[in-house]
Amino acid sequence: MEALFIYGLKSAGLLTCFYVVYYFLLRKETFFSSNRWFLLSGLFVSAFFPLFTWTKTIYVERPQWSMEDWMAMAKSQESLTPPTEPSWDWTTLVMGSYLIIALIILGRVLVQLISILLFLKKHPVTSEASLRMVHVQQEVTPFSFFNYVVINNQLYSEEERKSIVLHEKIHCNQYHSIDILLSHLYCGLFWFHPLAWRYKKAIAQNLEFLADQKAMEQLESPAVYQKTLVKVATSQQALSLTNPFNQSLIKKRILMLQQKQSQRRNLWKYGIMLPALVA
Repeated sequence: MEALFIYGLKSAGLLTCFYVVYYFLLRKETFFSSNRWFLLSGLFVSAFFPLFTWTKTIYVERPQWSMEDWMAMAKSQESLTPPTEPSWDWTTLVMGSYLIIALIILGRVLVQLISILLFLKKHPVTSEASLRMVHVQQEVTPFSFFNYVVINNQLYSEEERKSIVLHEKIHCNQYHSIDILLSHLYCGLFWFHPLAWRYKKAIAQNLEFLADQKAMEQLESPAVYQKTLVKVATSQQALSLTNPFNQSLIKKRILMLQQKQSQRRNLWKYGIMLPALVA
């Protein structure tokens, strides 16, 4: 129990370092691809780095004991009262509470995953380049899940559809669904750490910024893309564990699209985590 407690503290501390660096130094930079790998590194480092330990062996010279010393120690042992067992095992209570909550959260993630798979299975699918296009009739926010893209073509013009599909294609080609799944699993295991949930949100937001940036580089009309963002924002039906086109952060996404590209000299900010990891 003590080892698990120390592991949890180390993991929480490492994730806090990554989040603080991201929030104060990297959040407003346009290095979205680098931010993605930085945030993913935070998940892996905080989960696995505390598992490694370094042992230092110190040899101490054995003291020379006289007969009087042994007799004194024997008398002190006789005067000691045997320890009483605690009436309540708090270790079992704490460990049980942790496991129950973790299983509930992870079970919820599993249910959401099954719901997505059932949703994809009951709708017609067509191939479009490397994508699996899922055509729906209900008003649902366009989203992607691995190489599946869900969209209601009747709600959008051809130009709007092109913008949406390009955005979701970037999510698919760069396997952003893996990031979303990992962040959900991390929150299930480290639910006790408040910043883990904010970290998950930061990962999702950065993926949207990244897809927006890459899509804008390939589109001829940025204005149409931004209008499409606003139009899709009126639809609020989205499945969890997906990359929905509307992430309820439309204003931030439009501001990021209009922001000037960060200068490369700001890349030094990523190296600030190295001293923290060494410490």
